[in-house]
Amino acid sequence: MAPTFLNPIFAWAALFAAAGVIVIHFYQRRQTGRKFVFTNMRLLRDILEERLPQRRLRDVLLALLRALALALALAALGRPILKGLFEAESPGASGRREFWMVMDQSFSMAYKDAGGSSMLSRSQQAAELVGRTIEESFPGASIGVFSFSQSAEESAALAPGQGGSWRQALGSTSVVTRTTSQAAWVKYLTGRASLDRVGGVFVFTDMARHGFNPSAAAGSWPGNVPVVFVNAHSEPPANRRLTARYDQGAGHAEVDIFCYGAQAKPPELALRVEDAVNHATLAASRVKNCGRTTLPLAALVKENAERPVRLALEEDRLAIDDQEYLVLTAQSEGSILIIDGEPGRRAAESESFYIREALRVMHGASRWSWITEDEANRLAPSGRLADAVGQIWLLHPKKLSPALIDLLRDYLGRHNSKLIVTAGEHVDRDGLAKLLGVIAGPAQEGGDGRLVIADDEPAPVSSGAGQSASDAKWLGTVSRGTVRAFELDRVHVSRFLRLEQGLSKQKSLLVFESSGVQTPLLAEGRAGLGRVFLLLTSADLEWSNLPLKGFFVTLIRALVEETAVETLPRRAALQTSWNAALPDGAFGPPSAVAPSGAALAGRAQEGGVSLGPLDELGIYRLRWGHLPLAVARQDAPQFLATYLDHSAQESDLAQASNREIRSLLGPEAAWVSVTVSEILRNPKKAAALLGAKELTRPFLVAVLCLLAAESAAGLFFSGKPK
Repeated sequence: MAPTFLNPIFAWAALFAAAGVIVIHFYQRRQTGRKFVFTNMRLLRDILEERLPQRRLRDVLLALLRALALALALAALGRPILKGLFEAESPGASGRREFWMVMDQSFSMAYKDAGGSSMLSRSQQAAELVGRTIEESFPGASIGVFSFSQSAEESAALAPGQGGSWRQALGSTSVVTRTTSQAAWVKYLTGRASLDRVGGVFVFTDMARHGFNPSAAAGSWPGNVPVVFVNAHSEPPANRRLTARYDQGAGHAEVDIFCYGAQAKPPELALRVEDAVNHATLAASRVKNCGRTTLPLAALVKENAERPVRLALEEDRLAIDDQEYLVLTAQSEGSILIIDGEPGRRAAESESFYIREALRVMHGASRWSWITEDEANRLAPSGRLADAVGQIWLLHPKKLSPALIDLLRDYLGRHNSKLIVTAGEHVDRDGLAKLLGVIAGPAQEGGDGRLVIADDEPAPVSSGAGQSASDAKWLGTVSRGTVRAFELDRVHVSRFLRLEQGLSKQKSLLVFESSGVQTPLLAEGRAGLGRVFLLLTSADLEWSNLPLKGFFVTLIRALVEETAVETLPRRAALQTSWNAALPDGAFGPPSAVAPSGAALAGRAQEGGVSLGPLDELGIYRLRWGHLPLAVARQDAPQFLATYLDHSAQESDLAQASNREIRSLLGPEAAWVSVTVSEILRNPKKAAALLGAKELTRPFLVAVLCLLAAESAAGLFFSGKPK
């Protein structure tokens, strides 16, 4: 019945501390009574004989109380366990002959110790010893095994008495790239009708705080089924995680190194960029530990090409956190052609003045060419647009010649073409009807109102990582949240056009609302194989100083950056499905080859295609059926990278507290925690813990009682008449 300690160091510390308290107490005690001056020395002798025994008794009693209180406080930190308290209800005497071994297989269990052994492999060794001890201590006992991460692996679970080999079930457990939820095994076992026959549960886990989520628990754990947590993490946690964000336009990746726990690492780390297909090293760099760096990658990608790469640090304790997969794509840098129907050189003379200035400032003269509408009409019969033209801005056209209309139609017949048209009060309505098939009514008188970012479009395609409404893309790299941050509630529009017949597949991007009436000012649609953007107002002149507030420049930048191709995400979070629009020319969903070589079939869904769930970390090769090669190179992605969901804290191995464990299991649960190292040294300790009770709380209550007694004794002796 004597208590033992899960951490005996604290018990020894308590004994030394108690002895120290007694020594210090008697060394520093002082005679602090009143001073008496006597003429008769016999009276002094009588007073000393009367007072000294009482003072000795008080000193001894207070010293013992203080020493015992400190000893119990330190011993409580060692988690005292009283064995044999429930011998009448122990598994051996109560008839409970079923035991469960629960294996944590989340990806944090791949964390390696100083010797290079993963926490899962050490847990499997300890579980093997625990199983042998159970069979020796409880003859006729049956053992069940199952693993868990985000959920319990019910299909692979081996129930007690099922007939399979529990050793084989332990050996088949492997790490998966999923996060931990301790509530998963609680839900699984509490949902079993045979739990009343269970004599104990051994949970082999890393005891990381992120896995204990009380809100996900199915209910209170029964108090008559003891739980032994076997902590595989027996040293101070130290880990790091690599994340990378690829900027396609800039051609570089921002690499962040997050550090958790104590880091005994060099100030710089080796970062490799490898080809994810043939594993050849493409580049190498040095990065700061626990910092951020920028890695140039533009040289690794050719124009209009895709290249799957892997970024990796030197191997850490948790290697899965030290790699990131990206699909590098080059941004087409085609030139911009401006055909200007309002070629005035000052703002008062030209409605397109601000647009020209914004393009000049943002992209420089090297990337755009400017001609007047009259020049374009003269050159059109004998000219042809160069292949390098990436987009055309047709600013307030007054008279489009048939030759220019044919030239623009030919351009829109190209793949990836983009045309931006600003249509003011004096626009050539007949020319627009022939070119785009739109019918615009007469100019409308505007007024004061507000601009609304239209929300009636379909939600943007998500890669599964989660995207808030404010972060959703509006145009180019501009999000809806960025646009709404401008003061758009009070604007003035002098005149605008209202379309009586719109573009093919038209959707509104910007709406002017005045007196409760909404009119699209910026619309997007299709013409031929290209995309068309219509700005249906004299936007440059009278939008209540909007150019000074930044919105106008943001609008122009967004239109320039918006690609002519439907941008499909090249990344997807692990364990999610990849959803995308169907590329032009494709007749069905893609199939994929996983990093392991396994085949994965896609499926069609409303508005696009879906592939997944994606269970492997790495690069998936995509295969599109019935897709012309020319289209496949430009529109349809050929590779897809998966990544760990970094919103989860699986990388952080900080240990859970007793309070968090108790919150998960409930107040009536009987549980203890022991390290894997202790089980490996003394396997029989596991069976002894099943009939044990933790005395931490009673020890702490005893400390409070002793402190109260010490205070009462001090007051009693100090207040007694002298």
